[in-house]
Amino acid sequence: SKVTPPSHTPCALTEEPFFQFHLMNTRPKPVVEHFQLRNTLVRTSHVDIFYAGAHEVLRTDLHGSMTGQAMDLTSSNNSPRQKATQFRITTLAATPQLLLAGGFHGDYALLNLESGRDKPTRGMASHAKNAITNHAHFFACRAGGQTRAYVASNDGRQRTLDCARNAITSTTPPRGRPAQPVVNCAATSPDSRLRVEVGDFAGSRIVRVDETSAADNDAA
Repeated sequence: SKVTPPSHTPCALTEEPFFQFHLMNTRPKPVVEHFQLRNTLVRTSHVDIFYAGAHEVLRTDLHGSMTGQAMDLTSSNNSPRQKATQFRITTLAATPQLLLAGGFHGDYALLNLESGRDKPTRGMASHAKNAITNHAHFFACRAGGQTRAYVASNDGRQRTLDCARNAITSTTPPRGRPAQPVVNCAATSPDSRLRVEVGDFAGSRIVRVDETSAADNDAA
């Protein structure tokens, strides 16, 4: 039998103010290291806003009354490129428990927000010459629900970071295969099956999220 769709009643126009301007806080100013990379501000709640500073991640709230250092990145990493330079933040990602900063030289810093520390765990996503960390975000592993970080680098490869072990578990494309057009931003579906990516290519693309073994990949 033919199914009759439910009737639709358009919303009546109203002049009732659902939202009202309260304030604007312009004191926190994120540092932008690259004009194309603007993912340098993230929030985990209405009182926890994180943004990139000069070699540090700062925390503030909507009123600007709690501004302070959340992650200290003044010390150099093991990267040869950081012997003369400090950590330059190009992207941020956060959950209520974790904060990740991606760097200009392929480096990253991961901090447990529940630890009470400001010294993060450091690592390298890529040692390539053009290894800027363009984008990163967290997602849940389908196998066991553990937190993973997706990291897109300017060397044309995307990597998966196991946050608990601080280890790169997969690289796409894998070692020995040509690099892909650079990804500048991405989002993983709630069930961690699909991912949409945009970057230095026309339009956007949807790809499957595959957890491959670290033995078949590298962090180069």
